[in-house]
Amino acid sequence: MKAFIILIFWFGICSQLYGQERFSITLEDQTLIEAFQAIEENTPYRFTYVNELLPSISVSGTWINVSIDEFLEDLFESEKIDFSRDVNSITIYPTRNPFANFQIYGRITDGATGELLAGTNVYTNAFQGVISDQYGLYSIEIDPVRDSIVVFSYLGYKPKKIKMENLSDGRINVLLEAEYNVLEEVTITLETQKQRPCIPA
Repeated sequence: MKAFIILIFWFGICSQLYGQERFSITLEDQTLIEAFQAIEENTPYRFTYVNELLPSISVSGTWINVSIDEFLEDLFESEKIDFSRDVNSITIYPTRNPFANFQIYGRITDGATGELLAGTNVYTNAFQGVISDQYGLYSIEIDPVRDSIVVFSYLGYKPKKIKMENLSDGRINVLLEAEYNVLEEVTITLETQKQRPCIPA
């Protein structure tokens, strides 16, 4: 059966009262991606997710005058999915076993020029480490029991630390900022002494 949106509309007054945009939506046999797209088309919210990590489920139901948090909490109640929201930006990620190892991967580049930073040191606070390849790509396994921070370090750049809170398997692209050391100006003064000719007595 072809999925379709039946109705979406806004309650502008409610959004001012509750601090979040509130909406009503009816979905019939939608995939999660289709549901996210429908919300993006009709609200200011934008979703970030990895397609392959989303479960293949069909979404049906009617939600009336709900906030985005209320909608997602209800939608994911019986699924191993979680989300985090920063104003209108929403990240969807699988709920993971807090004691299970997971991998993060991505590309490391110069934040100003976009230059690939091959040979960047990537290590955790437990000193589990790898080095990025010639294309600036890295992949490292995280042990949530011992690892709480991942550090990205490259000669001539400021080290970048990323906390592992709320992270699961997925891509983390890293931009490093060049570190400029300002040298004090040094003035060298050369003093010469003129020699007098030696006149024999």
